[in-house]
Amino acid sequence: RNGLATADIALVGWHTNASVSQACLNNADNPGAARGTNSYRDVDADCLPQTIQLTQSCHSAVVDNIKKFYQSSWSDRGIVASNGYGECSQANLGQVPGFFFEGLFGDNPADCNPWKDPKFRAAVGRGIVQGLITSWGGTTFPPEPPTNLR
Repeated sequence: RNGLATADIALVGWHTNASVSQACLNNADNPGAARGTNSYRDVDADCLPQTIQLTQSCHSAVVDNIKKFYQSSWSDRGIVASNGYGECSQANLGQVPGFFFEGLFGDNPADCNPWKDPKFRAAVGRGIVQGLITSWGGTTFPPEPPTNLR
């Protein structure tokens, strides 16, 4: 932690998913058909209110930015209750709020190909920054990059 106060630290993880299980498929028949972004966070009694706020703020901002700046039909798969993943277990995180995204499905070209596009990655990054700022009570965001330069 290098001397930082716990209030200044958060864990935001980014993973990619695969739709080989029925849980990911939402009962679809063919693996590789699932699409979209979901987020996983702890829901045990020890889950910090800051973890809940961080997850909601970042998840909403990332999906909103993808829809606004990349693909309006991007699927919001929601926030998933998870007590079984060590990365987002509050018992492992202690007093640090944290969660992780399953940002896209790597076994679906319609989901995987956007990750190669810098516009998609910029939308995701913009959303994470906005979500972090919002979860810490901020309302001032970094300026947008310049456009139409000559």
